[in-house]
Amino acid sequence: MGCKCALCQYGDGGSGEAHSVIQRMQEIDSQMVGKVRDDEIYSLQADLYRTHVKEPLERQGIEAPDVTAETCKAHFSKHRMNMKRMVGSEITFVNSMQKHVRRENILSRNNVTGRTKVDNGAIKQWIALSKHKLDLIKYYKGPLSKEVASKTQSIKPYSFS
Repeated sequence: MGCKCALCQYGDGGSGEAHSVIQRMQEIDSQMVGKVRDDEIYSLQADLYRTHVKEPLERQGIEAPDVTAETCKAHFSKHRMNMKRMVGSEITFVNSMQKHVRRENILSRNNVTGRTKVDNGAIKQWIALSKHKLDLIKYYKGPLSKEVASKTQSIKPYSFS
């Protein structure tokens, strides 16, 4: 079975050709990820689609699929993945794992004797997570941040000629 995502199937208004609005939605995703909350990016993309594709097509009597912020979220997280978003998410996950190891595993207290014991294995695990996180941060701040974003162009509403 094929993909049922409206942006994958009908993002170009059904013409079968690439459309500048979809390209602009991808540019917005690339340029804003890590700077603006993802839900705001998806909302902006949905508004852009509605304004420049759906409404103009409907004014011409042509039915167009609905594209919501949830549609954009599904499309840009499953079909058109953004490396910077993925690495940022991975950094957050590793950080939460590191907090868990520090809170739950590194120190343990014997309630009978009152002695505190340090778990060397947990410390090694925490250090490995820390090194991994720092490598991800270097990649996030380095090559991913230096990607040159293409210049944005103004877009015209979609119309059939």
